[in-house]
Amino acid sequence: MLKNLETEIRNKKNIISDEAYNKEVISFREKIVELNEEKNNLVKEFNTYKKKELQNIFDQISPIISNYMDKNSITIILDSKNIFMGKVNSDLTKDILTEIDKELN
Repeated sequence: MLKNLETEIRNKKNIISDEAYNKEVISFREKIVELNEEKNNLVKEFNTYKKKELQNIFDQISPIISNYMDKNSITIILDSKNIFMGKVNSDLTKDILTEIDKELN
């Protein structure tokens, strides 16, 4: 959209007066500023929504995981991405996901 408008303005450069051309360039730049502000607002709104929803999910699953840890005498759960090496049978992901699924559904 903006690229087409920019090309259209450039094509008019030699046809219209300098004053009319400058007005179109200023109008084009204002549209760019408006669109950038709109984009920034959308990104900000999305990030706020995402943060709120992630917090909601963590609020729902934290008690389930805590209960699982209590029942199975587990003192710590680590993210597997941050583990350098470990036994395969130490991975509790499937068990915890099954427990969360059972509790939430």
